[in-house]
Amino acid sequence: MTRRETFEALKAIPENADYVEFLDAEIASIDRKAAKAKEYKAKKDVASAENKEIIFAAITDTPQTVNEITEAVADKIEDVTRNKVIPKLTSLVKEGRIEKSEKRIDGKSVKVYALPGTFDEDNADAE
Repeated sequence: MTRRETFEALKAIPENADYVEFLDAEIASIDRKAAKAKEYKAKKDVASAENKEIIFAAITDTPQTVNEITEAVADKIEDVTRNKVIPKLTSLVKEGRIEKSEKRIDGKSVKVYALPGTFDEDNADAE
């Protein structure tokens, strides 16, 4: 039971008639906070979607590491970091808009991202 539901239930009890004004004020406060949180989340969701599209636009047919993608969008997204780019790339991979593979660079295995079909061509060349 939420706090709001508890206050509503208390208002329904006849013995609490003296507290109805207080309970109404508390319920109104809860509603205001919820509306403000919803508005903040909506703004954040819009910004997140815009950043995701900017990252998608930076993806090419050439496989790129997260660091390369982060550098490519650094001038378009404020305060961008690897940790902000990786979840967007993961989401784009799940949506099928980009592909992910592993590549050895300087003896290390790193994840690279590219447009769909890029890695199929690399595999066909290897055969």
